[in-house]
Amino acid sequence: LVFIVVLPCRFLRGFLEAIDGLELLNTKFMTPAGASQLKKEIQIRIEKKTLSEWLSIFQRLDVCVEPVLGLDEVVENPHFQSRGMWVEVETGEGRKQKQIASPLRFSTFQPIYRHIGTPKGAHNHLFS
Repeated sequence: LVFIVVLPCRFLRGFLEAIDGLELLNTKFMTPAGASQLKKEIQIRIEKKTLSEWLSIFQRLDVCVEPVLGLDEVVENPHFQSRGMWVEVETGEGRKQKQIASPLRFSTFQPIYRHIGTPKGAHNHLFS
């Protein structure tokens, strides 16, 4: 999966050039009714290459494209590692559990991670 955000026209143009789809700038696709067809046309082009091929192409361009990563991939992602987005928290059973750190950074405050989340299903009774 790849997540694509197309905001300003220059990003759209760059993205469509990269996927060999400049003809998709046609106004018939730039309407609410044409959006579904536009998505199909983009999907057809994206399916022609592997994720790593597309990432290689897009990393050189000024377009808003990022892969949708699974949790196991996010843990290994250099961006998240460099930001210190993972912390080890005591489980209370003598083990540690890796969890996502706060993305907010403050110069005068460091969060303290004391508790892990509840076990899966612990709150199911609230929805019965």
